[in-house]
Amino acid sequence: SQPSIRGMLSTMLVTLWYVGFILAYTIGTYTSYDRTAYISLVLSVMYVIPLYFQPESPYYYVLRNRMRAAVKSLSYYRNLSPMEVASEIRTVEEYVKEEKDSDSSFLSLFTDPISLRCLFIMEIICITTIFTGLTATYAYATQIFSKTSQGLFSAEDCSIILSVLFLLMNFIATYLIEKVGRRVLVLISCVGCFVSSLLAAVYFYISLETRIDVSAYQWVPLAAIGGYCAFVSIGLNPLATSFQGELFPANTRSVASGITAMSIAILSSTCLKIYYLLDTHVGMYMNYLMFTFFAAFGTVLLYIYMPETKNKTFAQIQRELNKRYKIDVKEADLLEPINK
Repeated sequence: SQPSIRGMLSTMLVTLWYVGFILAYTIGTYTSYDRTAYISLVLSVMYVIPLYFQPESPYYYVLRNRMRAAVKSLSYYRNLSPMEVASEIRTVEEYVKEEKDSDSSFLSLFTDPISLRCLFIMEIICITTIFTGLTATYAYATQIFSKTSQGLFSAEDCSIILSVLFLLMNFIATYLIEKVGRRVLVLISCVGCFVSSLLAAVYFYISLETRIDVSAYQWVPLAAIGGYCAFVSIGLNPLATSFQGELFPANTRSVASGITAMSIAILSSTCLKIYYLLDTHVGMYMNYLMFTFFAAFGTVLLYIYMPETKNKTFAQIQRELNKRYKIDVKEADLLEPINK
């Protein structure tokens, strides 16, 4: 995709993910498990059939020396004539040639300083996103709201309302991503998650560990959790997909994507287990203190290490990262522990 709309398209993937949650929760509320499964199957088939007729990306064809197919593919996606995409195809060729000349082994991800730094940034984003409470909020929405809503919402209502809030804020992120930039949105997201989690932690601590009457402030946890859902949806969650596709060069992107997916699965399972144990043996406030800590952790590290990729091609991003690494010779000693 074009650099000017690439971020917006990436966030649309997360938008549709939220739409899927809303459909699943809504259908599951009013139908049986069997009917929910059949409806989900129909929707999956409706997705697969048109996908079969979509051409591969021009990068894919250039990597396999199928230049005519690459030109045709780029013309299709740009809605331009072959002559109008000729210069962009040459840029793609140059970029692919550079990547072919580089090491494409599994170890190259861990031996190349730039690729390793990109992986480090992605892992920070993943850790921050998961351990500020994204998966825990989804998985334990019913329990969380049962302690805060005072019976105003049913379990099904909680799931649907939560998904709708995520979806609405993701629409805002889709609009802002190309106007504000990725870096700014992620940092705003981290700070917002920090404030929201801290507010919830203070409320739950006072409610559980003191004799102070908080009945007049029952709106506080609802506002805090709603604020968290809003802030995580405008930066951390949708932009993780965008950064994964923008930071890594072609020769390490697939390996990095696999590692990132595995990390998300492990981190999510770990966070869910920790959440349950802390809630059971300590108190709900300890979970939100943990979320607050990781929000602060992510804010500091992402402010230091995360680059801005707005309106830049893959080639430009890689060249800038390489240039920055080679120029900042004095920074090499600081990066050494990370690289190892």
